[in-house]
Amino acid sequence: GKIASHGNARRVNDNTVRLEPGEYEIYLMRGPEYSQFVQRVKIPNGGTVNVDGVLKKVLDTKGYMSGDFHIHGIMSPDSSFGPQQRVAYAMAEGLDIMVATDHDMLFDYQPTINQLGFQNYVAGIAGEEITPMAFGHFIAFPLQYDPNSPTGGAFDYTKKAGFEPGQIKSFSKRPV
Repeated sequence: GKIASHGNARRVNDNTVRLEPGEYEIYLMRGPEYSQFVQRVKIPNGGTVNVDGVLKKVLDTKGYMSGDFHIHGIMSPDSSFGPQQRVAYAMAEGLDIMVATDHDMLFDYQPTINQLGFQNYVAGIAGEEITPMAFGHFIAFPLQYDPNSPTGGAFDYTKKAGFEPGQIKSFSKRPV
């Protein structure tokens, strides 16, 4: 598998991170369905260390689905994670469903999921965290992502585009 980056410059490529010399415990995991692999490593000055672990399925989840229905990505002002990082997170956590809920932006992870070849493992659903500051925050999904809109087709609670509150009905027609 591929490691999930945490939005910093330590990531070299898909499976390599840069760390200062020292001792570390490395954890490999894929959500509660699988075992964890832990390895203590000592990284010498200027050296490299390989970690190669195997995870085993330990929990039968047949008939159940796991999802995260509130995922912020790079389109949200409070996240630095790009689409590939978020899909890697979903895979690492063993999610079956991931709902994009950036603040006042619509995004759909499904094209990234397909590009990475994970469409048989996780499904992306477009959604939004509608954030009119005076009224709280509201999660809405499934919504229809519009790649031609600067906001992805997000709900305009300011009514600048002529929207009325009842118009948040543009549900996605794509089955999950």
